[in-house]
Amino acid sequence: MTPQPPKSILSRINGLNPRQQEAVRYIDGPCLVLAGAGSGKTSVITTKIAYLVQECGMSARKIAAVTFTNKAAREMKERVGQMLKGKEGHGLTVSTFHTLGLNIIRGELKTLGYKPGFSLFDPEDAKALLDDLHHQQQQVRHLLAGRDRAREESRLKSEYLGLLQRETDELFDHLSTQLNTQVSEDCRANILEVRERIADIRALLMNLVQHRDLPSEPDTLPVAASLRVLVVDDGPVNLMLARQMLENHGLYVEGVSSGEQALARQQQSFFDLVFMDIFMPTLSGLETARRWREIESAQGSRKSVLVALTANADNMGREECFSAGLDDLLTKPYQPETLLGIITTWFPGSDEASPAR
Repeated sequence: MTPQPPKSILSRINGLNPRQQEAVRYIDGPCLVLAGAGSGKTSVITTKIAYLVQECGMSARKIAAVTFTNKAAREMKERVGQMLKGKEGHGLTVSTFHTLGLNIIRGELKTLGYKPGFSLFDPEDAKALLDDLHHQQQQVRHLLAGRDRAREESRLKSEYLGLLQRETDELFDHLSTQLNTQVSEDCRANILEVRERIADIRALLMNLVQHRDLPSEPDTLPVAASLRVLVVDDGPVNLMLARQMLENHGLYVEGVSSGEQALARQQQSFFDLVFMDIFMPTLSGLETARRWREIESAQGSRKSVLVALTANADNMGREECFSAGLDDLLTKPYQPETLLGIITTWFPGSDEASPAR
């Protein structure tokens, strides 16, 4: 079947009723057409566009057809496209009122002082934006209130920690004073044990306060990372703190909670440095140190550096430690720098794990 050639604009006009033809042909000024739904308004407009271009010689660039909906604009474009061929329809504007206004604004950005990427909001869009901004403002207020509460809680915790630290310091000093009075041996042993536990609490409080006041970035020790360290302490607080301080500086650290466990680990592995709690049940740190040295002598192995951890740092306490085979003494509660000072003293920045004796 041979396709029908496209109708000429005149034949299309002849297919309209007289009033429609009159509207299409009128070009001497404004023309108002009042018509109801389904009366052929779109046909009149599209036919008149083709008539102006093909019969009146008007450039399509000078014609604008504006409607209310995107659907009507698409339909209008399709119909005009069937009548105008090639370059005849180049530059023709067929759009909605909104799109036409938007295109005009985009073409005059510099004149209007707008920036590319602007948006146009209708009343509903503006209300939605304001609601969103209000919601975000409420969230910011909530976050700021939470931050203020956290700061206040942090301040109160710092005050409580400081108060608790002062109280434990006074109790520790009081127990130390009692040791210098005339007391029985049993009472002295009890005071020493209680003071040792208070020292553990002081160490924990000191660590908490320092962590709140100082940045938690780990430093680098100027010693070999190959050092093997053993911490022997029946107090879980001191054991945890010592391991944490040393591991934060890249050292290999093991921890045990009794002298028996320490001697068992000695049989399995060599440790360059051993921190030994003096007051431990069953097997004290002093007796553990004596047996440690006896095993080293019997096996002919190289010696570990043994450091006493004790709250009793008087002259008598030092003599007992040294006579038991310990090399150094660290007083509880100890600061991180004093703990690390022991390491740099006995292992001064060498690549080999050899103690300086």
